[in-house]
Amino acid sequence: DVLFCWPRIPGWMLNDVFSSMIIFFFTTNVIVTQAFRGDGHVVDYEVLGVM
Repeated sequence: DVLFCWPRIPGWMLNDVFSSMIIFFFTTNVIVTQAFRGDGHVVDYEVLGVM
């Protein structure tokens, strides 16, 4: 088939890995500036998504 040839499957997998890395680092970098106070302590656990 045209859609499911073997060279496309690793390409899709790499695309998924890169997309998930971009989303992960973007969201963690956005949260880092808001989640910590000036003295370095965490404001609350819910801010980091722990709970």
